[in-house]
Amino acid sequence: MVYRYWLVDEFQDTNSAQYALLRRMAGKDFRQVFAVADDDQTIYEWNGASVGRINALVKDFDCEVLQLPTNFRCPRRIVEAANRLVVYNVRRYVSKRPAESAQRSHSPNGRQIRCCVFETDKDEAAGIASEIARMDGAVRHRTLVLARARSLLESMRDALQAKDVPATLLMRRDDFASPEMRWLVACLKQIDRPLDLRNMAVLVGAFGGFAPSPIELNDLVSRSEASGTTCLSVWIGAARAAGLPSPAADVVDEIADFAVGKKRLESTIRRALEHFGNNDPDDDLKDDLSAWCRLTQEIGTMLGQSSLVSVPLCRGGLLSGGGRDA
Repeated sequence: MVYRYWLVDEFQDTNSAQYALLRRMAGKDFRQVFAVADDDQTIYEWNGASVGRINALVKDFDCEVLQLPTNFRCPRRIVEAANRLVVYNVRRYVSKRPAESAQRSHSPNGRQIRCCVFETDKDEAAGIASEIARMDGAVRHRTLVLARARSLLESMRDALQAKDVPATLLMRRDDFASPEMRWLVACLKQIDRPLDLRNMAVLVGAFGGFAPSPIELNDLVSRSEASGTTCLSVWIGAARAAGLPSPAADVVDEIADFAVGKKRLESTIRRALEHFGNNDPDDDLKDDLSAWCRLTQEIGTMLGQSSLVSVPLCRGGLLSGGGRDA
């Protein structure tokens, strides 16, 4: 057995095939399994999730159930309201304790929950935007609108902008959304790991998302093996010979110079971001550039540095304005 302990997170989302695989892997004797689950969050029944599977896990693996009722995220009033709502779930553990807020005091402002009904998504966005527009600037600065889908957030942003309220999208993502930033990150990874063909495939595919692809991956690998040079070197040569338009040609030159040691990392990234930002970026690229700025500033703060490579870009007006006010 390679791993002595197994952890299954979000177990309430598993389907029957995944659970059968877990049992087959464990066999008859292995019982060192730790699962994190919440029967009140079983919302993927359309994909095979089932509250009953949590009960099966407890029985099949002879698990001890440890409840973690403390909520560290939400104000006390929100947790109390959630408790009053969730008790209507008919399939939850009878012995389950209600959630407890780690924030012992109530928030000073009175009304924290309000239910509004709108005819359409468009009406909803317009109604919320109108309410935010009436807020004092200091309050509006601390206002967030949460949604599960990007399309809803985009509608909300458009409605706010129609009310002359600056707004920006902040989304959690595992990777950059724009092909430009995926390509830039892939280039940096490839310089660090020259033999990583999987990353090279990402690099080639991402570049094709914003510029004509200079060479296909299979041809690239063949040329690399025949010449005894790295895939990145072959790709850069093909890209420079292809007569690419701006900003693609400009950012390729920046990476090429950095790869052979002619430029430092900081100036390479700064120039690449400037080339991307100065060429009418779409929403995905704007969001990615903004995310890069925030990340590098936070890293700089943790390292005790006053600035990192993205600061001139952020302060120069390219990404400033609305994003700081909503």
